[in-house]
Amino acid sequence: MNTKIEQPTLDSFCNGAATILGLESALSGKPVDPDWVKKIALWKTGLFRIVVMGEIKKGKSSFVNALLGHKDLVPVCSDVATSTIFKICYGEKVGYKVFFHKTSGKAPVEIDSAQLSAYGTEDGNPGNEKQVEFIQVFCPSPILKSGLVVIDTPGLGGLFKQHKRITYEYVPKADAVFLVTDSVESPIGQAEIDLLSDLKKVTKHIFFVQTKSRLVDADAREARKSNNLSILTSQADFDKDKIKYFVVDSQTKFAADEEKDLKKLERSGFKDVAEFVNGYIRPNVHRLLMARATAELRPKIDIIAREFDAQSAVLRTKTEEERTALVQTLKDEQKEIDKWERTGKAEIKEKIEVGLSRIRKDAIERLDQFDPNGGALILEIEQSLNQIDSMDEIQANVDGIQASLPNALAEKLHEICSDIQRETAKLLCDASNAAKVDVSEMENAADNVSLSISRVHQDLVVDTKFNKARTIMYGGMAGAGIGSTIGGIIGGCIGFCCGGVGAIPGVEIGAALGGLLGQPVGYVAAHADQKTRQLDGARKMAVSLVSKWLSSCYKSMSRAISDQFETIRRYVGHAIDEAIVSEREARSSRIAELKQMGQRSSEEIIAKTAELQKHQQQFMQAMSDMGLSPEQKRA
Repeated sequence: MNTKIEQPTLDSFCNGAATILGLESALSGKPVDPDWVKKIALWKTGLFRIVVMGEIKKGKSSFVNALLGHKDLVPVCSDVATSTIFKICYGEKVGYKVFFHKTSGKAPVEIDSAQLSAYGTEDGNPGNEKQVEFIQVFCPSPILKSGLVVIDTPGLGGLFKQHKRITYEYVPKADAVFLVTDSVESPIGQAEIDLLSDLKKVTKHIFFVQTKSRLVDADAREARKSNNLSILTSQADFDKDKIKYFVVDSQTKFAADEEKDLKKLERSGFKDVAEFVNGYIRPNVHRLLMARATAELRPKIDIIAREFDAQSAVLRTKTEEERTALVQTLKDEQKEIDKWERTGKAEIKEKIEVGLSRIRKDAIERLDQFDPNGGALILEIEQSLNQIDSMDEIQANVDGIQASLPNALAEKLHEICSDIQRETAKLLCDASNAAKVDVSEMENAADNVSLSISRVHQDLVVDTKFNKARTIMYGGMAGAGIGSTIGGIIGGCIGFCCGGVGAIPGVEIGAALGGLLGQPVGYVAAHADQKTRQLDGARKMAVSLVSKWLSSCYKSMSRAISDQFETIRRYVGHAIDEAIVSEREARSSRIAELKQMGQRSSEEIIAKTAELQKHQQQFMQAMSDMGLSPEQKRA
């Protein structure tokens, strides 16, 4: 008979999760992971982050303002947001607080709406020279009262390429996403498709908003919606029947608010959005948070359940015959592990090695366009300079290259790094699955090793290593500007390549390379000022100086990516070896326990059994607190 499981509260769920951490510590003899303690504390706050993303000039910030009922809450239109995040949470009245990057040494400062443009727009804070990390916005909108936090990200595309890097920092932090497009310009394109590919790995809750509906007629609006839905189903693998898609107009919503006009509110499309947020998201915030948290906790639950099974098997033996039989079973499993180590391990490692080599080769090939010795970029620059017949134009072009090339390099390197992360994650996941060797007598041992390998995959991709790499990349930018701001941007991106795995933080590497790459920029500018009487000589000098600077960039990027792969290779190889040793030692430990069982007093066995039963009861209570049935303890 199935026991009905009560729907847990967020508090009971988090208490159950804390118990799971404590049991993991008790069984392993290791201290509780402080990162997980922080994670559970964040879950307990009930904060649910709705991240608003989209291309520049699509009406993204106007949508946020209209949804929350405050026309001038965050900058819009010509006041293009800098590489700044706006985190909007509930407050009794509208207010703003600016937070700066830690490396700036600046304390947070409260500002009023009149000062907002000085920190939150490209005009007031060009290139984020004030080192703003994010601006917290307090808003009395009822929508925010249930713990919702709306995060307005910088627009993607356009002139401000660094916005993409800042926006992507918030991809792993999204509990739900509103992706904004519009009714006027181009439909959903490749940039949005690529973004959706990353978003789908983080959250199932992706919703679509088509803005500026008043600027086109009804037929055009519907044609754009139909086209976008077709793109989402055919290119982004969405189920058309399950897509939540809203057509809205922010200006009509503002007019409706001002005039208290219900017809305009209906026409604006925001009535449907508000009903969706209030009717689905807000009532289900805790449930959605707990579903995501359960998925993250699943590996810990599986490992604890397996450990209980192993300890119970030892304590259940009553006679010497039973103990002898279990010892033989454990020895047989050790032999299976040894056999898998001789065959399966080599196959898994070879697959990982081949996969990493392929990913590295692809990454280096994509970097080859920056090779100063015949790469596509230097050839394009040389061809462009050779067509110039004016000394002043040569100078202007060198200045333009100096200004634009770093962002272009950073943008391309970011794309390469994102693909490395994605491909490595898939490779490790495939390796975990492949550990389940299709040989019946090795099945148990292979499953156990597979679980250990899957934990390596989780460490690299889900839990700490690779996700922290995103933060390292973006957070490292401010600290990387030793040589110059431009060098720092590139250095920060290279920090991402190096910082994902291993002992050296990406910020430090980013800072070092930022200084290295920052120096040649000034070198180009200084030497470009030197006039020459011969245009041909001027062109050659310009190409030579740009090539010299590009050479430093190219070598540093190539070296960083190579180091990244070498670190991953060592880490994964060591982890697989460690997993096998761990599985073998676990059985040796059980065998030793069984041999001691005959020498233990009945009181000792009773005490040991009571301790295990206490832990099992705590485990079952934690499962109940989290709303999981005993049958769900194994994924």
